[in-house]
This record gives sequence, C-alpha cells and structure tokens, in this order.
Amino acid sequence: MPWASLLATARLRPDMKAFSSVPDNAPPKPPGRATEFFALSFGEAGRAAATEWLAQANSSAQRRHVVAEEASDHALATLRGHLRTAVVGLRVLIAGPEADAYKAAAVACEAGLVQEELIVAVTNRNAKRVFCPHCRTETRTAKAIGAVAPCNGCGRQLEIYHHFSRRTASYLGFMADAEEPRPAALGVVA
Repeated sequence: MPWASLLATARLRPDMKAFSSVPDNAPPKPPGRATEFFALSFGEAGRAAATEWLAQANSSAQRRHVVAEEASDHALATLRGHLRTAVVGLRVLIAGPEADAYKAAAVACEAGLVQEELIVAVTNRNAKRVFCPHCRTETRTAKAIGAVAPCNGCGRQLEIYHHFSRRTASYLGFMADAEEPRPAALGVVA
C-alpha cells in the first residue's frame, strides 16, 4: 500500500516540504546544444549568473542577453517579442530574484516554451508574490512561507502557503483568520 505509507509520511512531516510545489533553487545547468541562447537577467547577481551561463554556450550559436532591474512590463514585453520570433533550438535562461525570475518564466511558458528549453536561476528568495483567491490580487512581500501578509487588494491577512503556481508565478495565500468569528457590525464578508 504505497498510499498508506505516503500518508503516514505526510503526517510525520508538518512542513510538507517533500510534497511542496515550491521550486528548488538548483544552480543553472550548463547550456546544452542549441542554435540560440537568450538570457534575461534581473539585478546584479542575475546579470552575473547569466553572463557566466552564456560564456559556457557553444561558440557557433547566437547569444543575446537582456538586463533589467525587475520584471517590469517593458522587460516582459521584450521577452515576449523575442519569443514570438524564436525558432526551434532556442534555450532561455532567466536569472534574478525569485519574484522576478518566476514572473518572467511564467511569460516564457505562456509563450510556448517547454521545460527543456527554459532554465530559471534564482539569485535570492527574499521577495515573493502571493496570490489572493478572494480578490485575485497579487501582493509582493518579503515574508517567508508560513508568515502572514496583508493583501494589497482586499486587505485580508493572508497566510503564505507552500503551494507555488508556475503559471501565475505566485504562492497561494489564504485568509489566516478565516475561522475566527467576525463582528457583524464591520460588514466584512468572508
């Protein structure tokens, strides 16, 4: 009964790290064979990681490196534009802080890149995006998984859950005080 042992393990691991969707922070793999290498980096540490990765690329392939401070609309539009004209053989590295790198990775996946074509190198995990299922707002915070942060949209106190969505590049937040009684006079609807 593999399910029984899996459930028993889950009960013994309160942090549930073994069952989390939080991405691992593995160093970027050296580039494989490709016709083109494209790097998008955020911040100084991201720039350094991307520069090192591109230096390892085979010399006959085209290389392009775009540097941005954050995953702004302009930086993401640049990525979309490059991917729109890409051909088979492209390899992409996105390097930088977690919130920016995974936001750009979500754009790359939305554009049609598959896992084998995309490498994400996270240079720090301080900032993260938290998705509020109540108002559908994304809040950027430096709080850790398991901590509580206020939603920028509806103001609810969200506990940052260890579920990470690569599609939205955010952690799931849920109302931390959902089971506490609310005074009717406040008119707050959960």
